Amino acid sequence: MIVSTPQPLALADVRRAVAMFRLVKTPIFGIVENMSGFQCPKCGETSEIFAVDGAAKAAKEFGKNNCVGFEIKKKKLVITD
Repeated sequence: MIVSTPQPLALADVRRAVAMFRLVKTPIFGIVENMSGFQCPKCGETSEIFAVDGAAKAAKEFGKNNCVGFEIKKKKLVITD
């Protein structure tokens, strides 16, 4: 499993990681997109504050259909502090 953020620079690292894992014959199960959006604590609406679906596009590029995105939510931020 590879974890990335949706920004193009982070996805460039994903591409290098995939190349390395293939070279050493390590299986890749999918890609996790961290910070795929921000959920407003007042109205609950999600805004894409970074690039949109970058990790999902990268997953398809590498023949992986499974990509999970995690939004930034205030409750998660409070719990992890």
